[in-house]
Amino acid sequence: MNQAINSELGVSNSDVYQLDREYVFHSWSVQGALNPMVIAGGSGCKLWDYDGKEYLDFSSQLVNTNIGHQHPKVIESRRCISFSFCQSGLMRQSSVRGNN
Repeated sequence: MNQAINSELGVSNSDVYQLDREYVFHSWSVQGALNPMVIAGGSGCKLWDYDGKEYLDFSSQLVNTNIGHQHPKVIESRRCISFSFCQSGLMRQSSVRGNN
């Protein structure tokens, strides 16, 4: 599965790294001192890069994905929300946000 990402998209770790360094602002960080890890995807507790190297995610992406990456219930919930209303900020509420 993860090897297919590189061949299908024609993207490498270095391509993604260069794009990140050129266009992404990382909050709470000294920009020039960053060396971000390139991730192509994840499932459960595993992550992988565009070269197919796998990693175990022991930090749960700093606690925002405690149930694992690509959990089917989360994917289904996000899919349903996308057909109803796209949430645009934390200070706004909708029935979709309250129910999902």
